[in-house]
Amino acid sequence: MLWLFSEHSFYTIMNNIILSKESSNEELKTYFNAVLELSQSNNEFPVNLDDVWMLVYGRKQEAVRALTSNDQFIEGVDYQSVRKDAQQDLENSWGGNNKVDYKLSVSCLEFFIARKVRPVFEVYRQVFHKAINNLVLPKTFAEALRLAAEQAEQLEKQQARIEEMKPKEEFFDQVTDSKDACDMATVAKVLNMGIGRNKLFEILRDNKILQGNNQPMQRYVDSCWFRVIETQFTKPNGDICINFKTIVYQKGIEGIRKLLTSLGYKKAGN
Repeated sequence: MLWLFSEHSFYTIMNNIILSKESSNEELKTYFNAVLELSQSNNEFPVNLDDVWMLVYGRKQEAVRALTSNDQFIEGVDYQSVRKDAQQDLENSWGGNNKVDYKLSVSCLEFFIARKVRPVFEVYRQVFHKAINNLVLPKTFAEALRLAAEQAEQLEKQQARIEEMKPKEEFFDQVTDSKDACDMATVAKVLNMGIGRNKLFEILRDNKILQGNNQPMQRYVDSCWFRVIETQFTKPNGDICINFKTIVYQKGIEGIRKLLTSLGYKKAGN
């Protein structure tokens, strides 16, 4: 029976199950039961995105982009990003050495993953909604007070996080024209901090965010700040040439804004 396992055992169960769009109902149920038990042991973010993205998305990067660029999900409330090898010097980080884990809350799991695939949601509903229906109510006044205090504390934490995120949400409201991605010239105009595209490229190179060819360091691609796209243009003589262009996602725009602010740049007119 699942509730006889330790928390470590639940992680072992989850790690041993490799989910996919072909996963059986029994595999899904076993995984969701392990998540349920972890969530009931005060683990606020019990789900690793690495375990579940393949139920909906074709690539992890697509799932990360959909999660971090969707203003329905707030970091610190609905999910948590944890960089592996956090102690590694940023200047020495190359390739895949610096990855980011995304941990989801149960509600984020439901709305970001489970509800998008009907068979998956049916299994999810059987596990989690049944657990809610079977919730044991406090039997004494003292138990009720403790439960109320715990819930009030959780709400206060969530509200504090929401207040902390408000400046970021207001900033994103100003860049609704770049919901997917935009080029560096547009980023400079949107930020409106007194610098143009070329100066912005220079600052990002100096801070080890872009390489010498203005393409992003891999860790910032993995973190969904940037994407490199291939473009074609035709010379007057008819030759077709290939060019690579760095475009910026909303998360990258916010990161660049914070960097410029830390360097003393201010929004024009302030």
